[in-house]
Amino acid sequence: VMNPTIILMIPIILIFIIIVFVLKSYRRCPNDKILSIYGKGIFGTKCQHGGKAFVWPVIQGYKFIDLTPISFNIDLRDALSKSFVPVDVSAMFCIRCSTQERIMQNAAQWIADMRLADMTKLALKVILGQMRLVIATMDVDEMYYHRDRFMAAVVENVEQELAKFGLRVINFELKDIHDNSGCMDAIAKRRTVKVGEVGFDVNSLGAEEQRRLFRKLVSENRELLDDVDLPRKAGGKAVTPSLSGDVVGIVQKLKSRGMMASEIAEITGLDELEVMGVK
Repeated sequence: VMNPTIILMIPIILIFIIIVFVLKSYRRCPNDKILSIYGKGIFGTKCQHGGKAFVWPVIQGYKFIDLTPISFNIDLRDALSKSFVPVDVSAMFCIRCSTQERIMQNAAQWIADMRLADMTKLALKVILGQMRLVIATMDVDEMYYHRDRFMAAVVENVEQELAKFGLRVINFELKDIHDNSGCMDAIAKRRTVKVGEVGFDVNSLGAEEQRRLFRKLVSENRELLDDVDLPRKAGGKAVTPSLSGDVVGIVQKLKSRGMMASEIAEITGLDELEVMGVK
């Protein structure tokens, strides 16, 4: 006959074994990693960031995906703009795996087993391709005057493609954008004008200072734009009274060159509505 004490100890030992089994099957996910649990059939694959998860022994396996950011420089050469002007772009990207639930699944599928060097090559290939696509939709003037718009378009396109591999953009820094044809240098010269020996960088002045400086330049330098004898009165509809005939002439000349009102406003320091009122 079995000892009653042993009989009582059997369920206690079984319970202890079950508790140990359950505790050992739980996996804690650190904040700097993604926990990917994979299996077959109904178990499938699931990912989570932080917390704990139960992993069935034998039936399921698991791995951790690192969330450490990766930084690298981009040197894109001879990307054709909308006007077919080759453009060089230097930038810095910082990326990492995404923690969004849907995108984490892509990370588990594509990059969980990748080495850092291979992941960087993949991201670099995606980024260069998307930057070329964005540049192909913009003119040189637009990239120069509206860098924020260019940067936003690059980040949007790059993030959409990187998400397919479980990655996301942490930071994007545009270091330089340049062309070898001299178009951007010519654009830059529009924004810096001289009176005598004194140079004024229009970008460094406030709106009112820009307006005051521009009117002074017009009154003292009629040859400001290509030595053209500009009209002193606006034709067509009435113009905002605050604009002198010389200023109106300058605006008309810029419009005749196909420049947008927003670009003219930036160059002259005038209000965009004032520019739009000039016919």
